[in-house]
Amino acid sequence: MLCALAVGPASADNAPHVPGPALPKHRLTPGAHFAVGKAKVCKPGYSAGVPNIPERLKDRVYAEYGLKRVAHAYEVDRLVSLEIGGSNVIENLWPEHYYEPWGAHTKDRLEKKLRALVCAGRLSLTSAQRQEAANWIRAYKRYVGPRSANGATAAPLGSARVALRATIRAAFYYPWFPQTWGSDPQDPFTNYRPIRGRYSTDLRTVKAQIADMQYARVSLGLASWFGQGSNTNANWPVLFQAARGTGFKWAPYYEPEGTSDPKPAAIAADLHYLRTTYGGSALAMLPRRRMPVFVYNADDLDTAHGCATVTRWKQAKHLLQQQWAENVYVDLKVFPGYATCADRASIDGWHQYGPASAVQDFSHAPGDGSYAISPGFWKAGMAYGGAPFLARDRARWQSNIAAMNASGAKWQLITTYNEWGEGTAIESSTGCRVTPPPGTYCDWSAGGTTSEPITDLHNAPPP
Repeated sequence: MLCALAVGPASADNAPHVPGPALPKHRLTPGAHFAVGKAKVCKPGYSAGVPNIPERLKDRVYAEYGLKRVAHAYEVDRLVSLEIGGSNVIENLWPEHYYEPWGAHTKDRLEKKLRALVCAGRLSLTSAQRQEAANWIRAYKRYVGPRSANGATAAPLGSARVALRATIRAAFYYPWFPQTWGSDPQDPFTNYRPIRGRYSTDLRTVKAQIADMQYARVSLGLASWFGQGSNTNANWPVLFQAARGTGFKWAPYYEPEGTSDPKPAAIAADLHYLRTTYGGSALAMLPRRRMPVFVYNADDLDTAHGCATVTRWKQAKHLLQQQWAENVYVDLKVFPGYATCADRASIDGWHQYGPASAVQDFSHAPGDGSYAISPGFWKAGMAYGGAPFLARDRARWQSNIAAMNASGAKWQLITTYNEWGEGTAIESSTGCRVTPPPGTYCDWSAGGTTSEPITDLHNAPPP
């Protein structure tokens, strides 16, 4: 049994500057819910038992709204959310865009909040349904938080200041194309066939890649950066052009530390350069105006060397503040004995970049913990199965996403979006360049650019 909701139409005056259809057209989407009670919607697993919205019905929704169905631009969503009994009838569906601050990812947070309030007995189910149907943005402001000067407080890194009490899902990204294709001894650099071919880091490509990542619930790209004279730095400007107006953010993955020990003054100068060159709406900023910097300190193979790196970064943070009054959030790669360093309190978070393992769980590391997952590892030029190696397995990937969501880690790290050389990409592939054993998972494209690993991440949003 279905129940339609009688509510007044949503008014654009309640949400100025919101591009349609952040609020649905009331005559098309008044809202509707199943005839279910609190006991049922609060039962664990309730949402999973409701059928998905049929593709044919989604086509009807786009047609009613006069919109072309474009991947990553919209998702057909329930106005009264599934979590509080919302139904799949067309009166409850509309094409909800991903534009922040008032997009699909923001509404996801409201949906979880309303269910929590209902199940805690702090809000009646009927009231929650009516308020969400009447104007979900107004309900968001009431129950989640007011709109800030930079947009909603909802989406992680959707504004200039984001508290780490929220989980942030980030993906490692490599802006070294087209220079890397064919220039590596492992030519053609990958064992797979990227659906975009040997692409360049150009505006059109990066916009599409950002859309991929946002669909995967990734709000931050950790972009490889090798220094001011590098190919990665030459390609960095387009990342920020492409992110403009999307709510997506970038932060550096600082690579010089992987093969050398930069002096504190050099580190501080690099960080100042990054901030002054790329600072703006698309450069991530955490509370206290801290630019997040993840560090690839891969040559720290023992405790002594690693702790010396910790001390150098402590000194670099001090110089950056002293010389330019700038703050930075530092997340180092773990090493043996990392938690025993005398200066460990100066490091904000820890991660492991090791995609030859399916999972790297450092959710309980000092500071802000992390949980990293990898879809597979098969380095170009290596025989299939030759160590180091991690076979692709979709069922394992889905299980690892669930474990990551349950870990409580502040940082959810995807290794990687597009590191094709090591075969760790979740970007779409249509096959293998070599002949692997029968049954090898080479095509994860699902027939398009929205790959199966990306879809799996979309279906499991961060808590």
